[in-house]
Amino acid sequence: VKRRWSKIGAERGRRALAWLSDTFGRYPYPQLTITHGLLGGGMEYPMLVMNSSPSESLILHEVGHIYFYGILGNNEAKEAWLDEGFTTFQTRWYMENRYGDWGYDREARLKRASWLQKKRPAVTSRERTENFTLMYMNSKYNEPISRWSYKYNDGMSYSMNAYSKGSLLFDMLWYVVGDENFNKICKTWFKRWKFKHVNEARFRSVCEEISGMDLDWFFDQWLHGTPTVHYELGKITKSKTADGSYETNVTIKRADDGIMPVEVQLSLPDGSTQLKRWDGKDTEGIVTFKSAAEPKKIILDPQNAILDRSRIGHGKMKVEFYPEYPRMRYSPLGAYVVTYKPTFWYNDIDGLRTGLRLKGHYRQTREVTAQMWFGAESQKLDGAFEYLSGSGFMQTMNYSLAGGRIEGRSFAKAAMNFTKGKFIFSGVRNRFSLDYTFTKLDDNRYAVSEYDIDGVTATFPNWSEGDVSFIHGRYSVNPRGMHWFSHLSFDISHGNEGLGGDYNFTKLASELKFWKSGTWGGVYLRGYAGAFLDENDGVPLQHAFSAFTSSYHEHFFESRLSRTRGAFFPESHYHKPGGGNLRGFYDQPQLSGDELAAVNIELRKTIKFPVLDKLFIRRFLGSSDLVLFGEAGTLSLMDADNTNKTLADAGLGLYFEKEFRDKWYTLITGTTLNLRLDFPLWVNEPWENPETGEKDDQVKLRYVVSFERAF
Repeated sequence: VKRRWSKIGAERGRRALAWLSDTFGRYPYPQLTITHGLLGGGMEYPMLVMNSSPSESLILHEVGHIYFYGILGNNEAKEAWLDEGFTTFQTRWYMENRYGDWGYDREARLKRASWLQKKRPAVTSRERTENFTLMYMNSKYNEPISRWSYKYNDGMSYSMNAYSKGSLLFDMLWYVVGDENFNKICKTWFKRWKFKHVNEARFRSVCEEISGMDLDWFFDQWLHGTPTVHYELGKITKSKTADGSYETNVTIKRADDGIMPVEVQLSLPDGSTQLKRWDGKDTEGIVTFKSAAEPKKIILDPQNAILDRSRIGHGKMKVEFYPEYPRMRYSPLGAYVVTYKPTFWYNDIDGLRTGLRLKGHYRQTREVTAQMWFGAESQKLDGAFEYLSGSGFMQTMNYSLAGGRIEGRSFAKAAMNFTKGKFIFSGVRNRFSLDYTFTKLDDNRYAVSEYDIDGVTATFPNWSEGDVSFIHGRYSVNPRGMHWFSHLSFDISHGNEGLGGDYNFTKLASELKFWKSGTWGGVYLRGYAGAFLDENDGVPLQHAFSAFTSSYHEHFFESRLSRTRGAFFPESHYHKPGGGNLRGFYDQPQLSGDELAAVNIELRKTIKFPVLDKLFIRRFLGSSDLVLFGEAGTLSLMDADNTNKTLADAGLGLYFEKEFRDKWYTLITGTTLNLRLDFPLWVNEPWENPETGEKDDQVKLRYVVSFERAF
């Protein structure tokens, strides 16, 4: 540690001063001290930098602050882009100048990397910044760079505008004014305004003086507006002239409100290129090239310099293929990425199911998933397809289309989702969704579930014959306070023959979850209620309310462990949360009906097991919680008498949560483990043997297994 600070840190500080002096102006102080003084990040003062590590980029950033806000004294609260944006920009400039396009010491990083980290493709530091910035700019959360710091909606918006978008502003300015002018701007800015107060007007004045350009359009747009930029190639015509040369006319279209001069690059067969720039102000323009040979390729914005929201339409898009590695977040700006992964599963009808999954996306949009499976025993080939318009966490609206045949059931689904909230990561979110779903039972051998009842494996049907078509709407909101959280949802489903199904029904359901938690554990409450209002043709089994678990319609779409019998051991008493969620009734699958109301409560306490925690639990299972739970509900059965059942249980459980390190074995295990072992020791209505009438004990050692929280 001492060597890293005294040798490596000091050398990086020396290089930082040399870089800043050459690029902007001579460092005016007699010394610089870089010290290990913080647990995270860094803090700067004239001649003193206190950092949490000797990271080269961190040293460049904090030493840069001695220039940007220290020597060039802007108001950091009013115009954070002039200090945070400028030093973030100059840090990236230095790192690319020293390490090339990667923007970091790629060779050193790979030496420290695991096998999996070396295999995963990566983007450059600049691409990572641009990706995140464009995601923010294309969302409804985008705010202007010039806003006072305290006026941003949340800390993320401040960070995006002060650091990320604020730094990319200087890259675009460089592109607009050119290399020579930009270098002069940097030096003139420092020379003229060092040890003085600076602001936007003074910086803009220097830029316009040196470049000889009117830059009002640039600063007004990028500092005070929230533009998005998108240009596309339009019609391209090529004609051979009388002298044997070629004239190529390229039409460029502006699709968004943002304006930037945009370049067009024409490539010739001998490898040479021609480059022309259009001012981009009109909605459409034409650039004309003359060349000795017929052009081979035309690319719009070849340097990726204008912060265009999408490179689709800029020329032929590359398609890159990779194995689907865990934690793979590779989203290059100029390629559509396709990953592939072999899959294996088992159930009693198909035997071993082998398959292949292909997933494609362009920067978390235009996501396509195609899957195929083959059953060794059934000799059946299944397949499924899904298209999702986008899945970025800042997106407020998306839609999806899906369809296929999986394990004896065909399905089709179309959905729209809309999210409304003031803040990016926190605060209240209102979510609305609307979807149409069609399902059809093709092979009733798959429509059976297995249960372990008093040591004997029994089977029960879980899916009705015929077609089911319905429209489903959902609204959810998450009210919260400083120390408590909640989630409320309402669902309505309506199916009828006019939608292409064999059943007419209307199903209502609502769920409320409330919790207060801390490092010590927490108190968690859940209430659930649902009913069928119109069931003239009977309730499809897969949509009925269950006392123990979620509906089998949800099992089919969400859980391959319980989709078909034999996929998991019936002796495990597997529990998929949902419905009444009464864990003690795993051995009574007949407890399903058309009306349900239930309440669940959990008291959770984070615990450590003496000795075992160090030897086994922490290493393989992670953190652990002790859970005390109690549940009660009332259920209207779907029998001739519409029997009402009042049910209750109580017990304790253990919950383990582990995030695995970035190692090769996550290809098999996945990146996280969630294991829940619940012991519902008491039930008010234990299982009754239908042949002898003998009831099980109310108090008994019972257990269920799950791989997710109960709620």
